[in-house]
Amino acid sequence: MTKLNKETNGFTIIEVLLVLVILATIGVAGYFVVKHVNKKPVTATQTPITQPAPANSVAPKPKASPTSVVISSSDGKVQLTLPVSWEVVNNPNNSQTIENLNNNPNCFTATDPNPCIYYTWFVPKAYSTTQVWFLAAEKTNQTPQQVINSIIGVPQAADILAQSSQPINGYAAYYIEYKSSNTNIYYAIADKGYVVLMTNGQLNDQSDPNTTLNSPSSTYITDWRNIVNSVKLNF
Repeated sequence: MTKLNKETNGFTIIEVLLVLVILATIGVAGYFVVKHVNKKPVTATQTPITQPAPANSVAPKPKASPTSVVISSSDGKVQLTLPVSWEVVNNPNNSQTIENLNNNPNCFTATDPNPCIYYTWFVPKAYSTTQVWFLAAEKTNQTPQQVINSIIGVPQAADILAQSSQPINGYAAYYIEYKSSNTNIYYAIADKGYVVLMTNGQLNDQSDPNTTLNSPSSTYITDWRNIVNSVKLNF
């Protein structure tokens, strides 16, 4: 009886140890299984890629049509800005330039001793006429007022509609508008011993012969003054 009890007790201890080992193994395995099941997948943060817009997806803005054009002498010494509604006329090959006359004589008057250096004519495109605005330039020691007076004489005060000695575009200048049967406008602009003369006689509006293009009601008088004030000299 004593021997049997010893063997029975020994078997019980081993059995208990095996059970503990099995339980421990199951517990560890269960822990890892549960941990694996509950583990949330890590999602990488993705930065959205912005695709460039197709080249033709945005229509380019239409270019604004020019409202003026610059004309100048071939040497760049005299420059004007004309509205696109105006044009240079009477030039060879219809060139839109200020002609360099290479010191041709008889610039301001037939008896003027100084040669003419530049000359051009310009007019609104809407008018077909021989009476156009013009520009001439010569080298002279005269002041702007002396140049004009040498051409027209000294108008009577009653005939003078307007006059001014205010600078034009930073240059010494003289302006006179007077009436001697027709309305005449003269601008003389001086720079470094040269004088640029810009003038126009009366020019009738062909749609209304009672109105002149130089009258205050004419839209072209504003163009004309803007042209004069656009002058740039580089003598």
